[in-house]
Amino acid sequence: MKLTECDKAMGKVYNEHKAANGGHKTAPKGKYGFKTIQFKVEDTEGTVHGPFLGRGSALKAYKEIKLAGKPTAGVKFIVEEVFRHKAKDKTPTVDRQLGIFEVK
Repeated sequence: MKLTECDKAMGKVYNEHKAANGGHKTAPKGKYGFKTIQFKVEDTEGTVHGPFLGRGSALKAYKEIKLAGKPTAGVKFIVEEVFRHKAKDKTPTVDRQLGIFEVK
């Protein structure tokens, strides 16, 4: 996919997630936390940047990879639904991947 196609695909996943949760990015999931969506960027060396709470931050990470002179063909945008605990000391857990979009 071209970068613009990846951006549109991530936007579509984000909007579908919000629609499924009553127009909100986050939704309650039991009394111990909530589910939300996050973005990660994996460069061609396998380094994962993120997680980011917004698509714009993921695109900014892509731009930083490009500005560093690294190859951008093969960079992947990963969209995940995560469970965030109310307790701050607990690490969020990935419930499922919503999409992986690779830049060609």
